[in-house]
Amino acid sequence: MKSISYICPIGYNNQKPEYIHIIAHQPLSSNLQNYITLSAMLLSKYRDIILENNRQKSEIQLLEEILHRVGHQLRNSLAMIGLHAHNLYSKLEDNLQQEQAIIIRDSIQNLDTNLTQLLDCGQSAKLNIALQDLRSVLAESIKCLKPSIDQKQLKISIPDTSTSLAIDRLQMKQVFDNILSNAVHFSPDFGTITCSWQIFKSEVLIKILDEGPGLSQEDIKKIFTPFYSRRPGGTGLGLTIAKKIVLDHEGSLWAQSLSQSGAQFCLILPRPANI
Repeated sequence: MKSISYICPIGYNNQKPEYIHIIAHQPLSSNLQNYITLSAMLLSKYRDIILENNRQKSEIQLLEEILHRVGHQLRNSLAMIGLHAHNLYSKLEDNLQQEQAIIIRDSIQNLDTNLTQLLDCGQSAKLNIALQDLRSVLAESIKCLKPSIDQKQLKISIPDTSTSLAIDRLQMKQVFDNILSNAVHFSPDFGTITCSWQIFKSEVLIKILDEGPGLSQEDIKKIFTPFYSRRPGGTGLGLTIAKKIVLDHEGSLWAQSLSQSGAQFCLILPRPANI
């Protein structure tokens, strides 16, 4: 019995063409051929999503291991400094010097607390979920960056409207801190950073746009990869941590380079059904 061979191209992977080879005992109708082609393309996209998901999981696991190793070393150093600050305070008689020792001791405690929160970031079992006002969280991040914003005389545009989200406020603020910090760094003097959002029934789309040099295709592919950074002295961990936090909030985070100029970061976060 004669057979008919069909080649169904589905794309490229590692610069090599990929296709599905179909052998039929009778000719396939054009509708069936189109259906097979569409199914093959969907299968290819689904495979790419699975591969990307596995890659992100590997990168996140690597990041967690590094954070915990570094965290252990930092905790030892912080404990040593805190102990010396306490001993110094108990031996000092001058009130001004005692106050300075107290500041050092309290600062060490705050650093240790922040370190613990950083190590816990993105662990869904440790998320402190509560209803939070989106505009309030973003405004808090902007306030923390005010010295850098004022230094470059930047304008920050933020909507008057808001919405409530079920999020971990501290961790989501960390996401906005990391994104806005990059926007401020790459913005030109007197530039504008535009924050906006669209509120839908079950989710909110948040956009943060700057007027900097934008992102290359390589940047877009690697920008959430651990240790990839375009900032001098940058650790390359900020955006990786941000994406991990967003993913554990069952959201999405991605970057775009606009045709005119500037980079845009987009977040999708779910909204509670009862709002």
